[in-house]
Amino acid sequence: MASRYFIAKHIPDLMRYEPRNVGVILWTPNGACSQFIGEREGQALDLRCCPPFIEDAHVYKQWVEYWRTLLKPDIGLQELVGPLETLDEARLPQLLNRASKEHWLLTPGGVLLDPVSNNEMSGTLQRLFHEIISQDTTSVPLETVEIIVRAVIKALSLNRNPNFHKDYRLKLKTGDVFHFDYAYAGKRVERLWQQLPTMPRPTQLEPYAEATAFKFDQVHSNLGLAPEQLCAIVSMTAAQEKANRYLLRLVGRYAQVFNLHDSNDRLQAFSQLPHLDHLEGTDLSPGPHPMRPPSHRKMKNR
Repeated sequence: MASRYFIAKHIPDLMRYEPRNVGVILWTPNGACSQFIGEREGQALDLRCCPPFIEDAHVYKQWVEYWRTLLKPDIGLQELVGPLETLDEARLPQLLNRASKEHWLLTPGGVLLDPVSNNEMSGTLQRLFHEIISQDTTSVPLETVEIIVRAVIKALSLNRNPNFHKDYRLKLKTGDVFHFDYAYAGKRVERLWQQLPTMPRPTQLEPYAEATAFKFDQVHSNLGLAPEQLCAIVSMTAAQEKANRYLLRLVGRYAQVFNLHDSNDRLQAFSQLPHLDHLEGTDLSPGPHPMRPPSHRKMKNR
């Protein structure tokens, strides 16, 4: 029996009606699977990876979660459009309208004539995703930050240090749990890093900047970490930094802000650690960052 795939689309402007592909659902006789923009391992959705044409990342997340329910056996797609073997091609677009609304669409993609076994589902899905989802939908700024950070971590041998952690989960005494991109922590937390995405407009960066500032403020209040121990990392041109100056200063009230677009800041952001004291005075410590935070003050509750 032939397998088929569906394409999830987003229409940023209903008047212009220019749909953009955001995900793929593969439906085979052996089951269904999906992949969407921003997915990490384990289907975790990183909203920082959303491309600029998705203006409300949280609404996008809700639609991804809904479309994922269509993967469930005996319900989902089968309930929506009927069994795969008796699928009515003529009624398919009409039936899929039930899984679509205004800016968000689920549309027929096509039929795969070659059988897809259980072992081939993941590879087939990845191939479809690569072919269907335009390369311009990927978040280049965030990937640039990650590539730069990986290079710095390797240069400083932090990946060999048992106290250096990636994707660090921090639970406070209040019960609140916060996630940080990187942490230096042994018996106690010494330093935390959080990436901020580069967005085309300040209004798109604003929720991330506010959330990051709030997170740093909570850590300061509950763990007593100084702003010098909290680091926000970005990658912006001079023009982008100027356009987002207000938001960067907001984060800078609670943490140091390092712009990895500046080669000096790249190593400084990670070199000021206890086991790297021997690097002081070298080109790894080029001097103070122009965006040093002013004195810490409490944030209002959000």
